[in-house]
Amino acid sequence: MVHHTRKGQSEVYALDDVMGSTGLTAGADCIMMLKRTSGGNELFVTGRDVEEPQLEVKHNSDTGLWELVGNVNFTRMSEERKEIYELLREHGPLTNGEICNFTNKKDSNISNLLRKMTANNHVIKVDGSYQAIIDEYDEVGEVGEVGEVGELIVPHRKAVRKT
Repeated sequence: MVHHTRKGQSEVYALDDVMGSTGLTAGADCIMMLKRTSGGNELFVTGRDVEEPQLEVKHNSDTGLWELVGNVNFTRMSEERKEIYELLREHGPLTNGEICNFTNKKDSNISNLLRKMTANNHVIKVDGSYQAIIDEYDEVGEVGEVGEVGELIVPHRKAVRKT
């Protein structure tokens, strides 16, 4: 079923944006909402037996199709966070001091960024070293392909430890 949303957007729960009775959303096994936000276009997915990612998508005017950019949690990182994130992806687990050496930034700045990145699930800390949590939307070739019974195939995030 295709339905419409109200003009004002809910700050609390995306399904509050659906016009009409709450029975519309209660009766669905999976709900996908395409939303325009100040940061771009998002595809919100929720339902039974599915993860609830918020995915950034862009419209390809040549093909008329929507293309997956990635998980909003990863695509909208600041440039400082992206630098650390890419460093950890490339070099594997690093300590705070090692990250300072690579980036030539102060220990207090790196510590603050790493604390925020840990809270936002961009990195995890294991045995004193930080590891990038990989956004598999960037790692999998055919994200968004449709399975046998029409389910959207959405991969999971994982931590990657390079040796």
